[in-house]
Amino acid sequence: MTLLPLGGAGRQLVLGTTQWGSEVDRATALALLDRFAGLGGQIVETAPSYPANGNPASYQLAISYLAEWLQSNRGARLSAIVRIGACDNLGGPDALLNPGFIGLSAEIWEGALGGALGCLAVQHDNRDQPDAIAQTVHAFKSLHEQGLAIGLSSVRRPDLYAAADPDLAASWLILGAQAEGVDETLATYRPHFPSAALLACTPAAEAVSGDRVQQSPADGWSGKALSRRLLVKLRGMIETDLRGLPVAASLPLWLLARARFDPELKGVIIGPRSVPQLDQLLAFWSRLGEADGFADTTAADTAETSVHVQ
Repeated sequence: MTLLPLGGAGRQLVLGTTQWGSEVDRATALALLDRFAGLGGQIVETAPSYPANGNPASYQLAISYLAEWLQSNRGARLSAIVRIGACDNLGGPDALLNPGFIGLSAEIWEGALGGALGCLAVQHDNRDQPDAIAQTVHAFKSLHEQGLAIGLSSVRRPDLYAAADPDLAASWLILGAQAEGVDETLATYRPHFPSAALLACTPAAEAVSGDRVQQSPADGWSGKALSRRLLVKLRGMIETDLRGLPVAASLPLWLLARARFDPELKGVIIGPRSVPQLDQLLAFWSRLGEADGFADTTAADTAETSVHVQ
């Protein structure tokens, strides 16, 4: 079992594997891991139901690529977030979240990933039964008491999860999903888990493939208003980074910036489909340090209107 490095004030860039086995082949997945770990990346997010292509024949390919890499790189300092429960990625009512399956999953993936399991997370729980959810929470609490981080993702009834064990509320890691925005995730979970850490998730490529994206980076940033100075700085950095790419490519960069500066977030899950894409995201994440001095807000330095990426 590997501790998940999410403590302290630092933010994390997490490598997602949603498309591994469909849009991302084995060779590319292994190359992404080489690059990510080589440049200091620490957390990878995966699931037995990945790739998220709706084809059961390809399920477990993503996590098998990660397991293969970890077996060949036993000295690597990577922690894995594994989402379990979803029988598919179609948002249906079927889920495997009984206590026996949860305990077995932790044992299986701890072994398959060479001790790199850092977090086990609920995925796509559409149940409404308080008693069944309470059993799930109790099983996850047992794992947490053994030192494993626990997470929630795409849960229909977060209120039932919180009510099942209020003392556990601050211990859950909230994981964003590609199908929902950051503000939607915050609105769903914050009323029930006000102190839980939250990782945003960059959208699927097809969701940002248009020629124009209406994005309001000033909207929804929590804790304090986005300063004009920071907004101008970030816009300049993103415009420079795009280098003639379609405007849609700016949305993942804005999400990286928000993950860096919004106090509500602990980091962001990215899903590059190639090593060059990963390099761009990692380089931009590193360069965001240039904007640290622009983050302080004063009453006269507040973005009062929405700012759209045109």
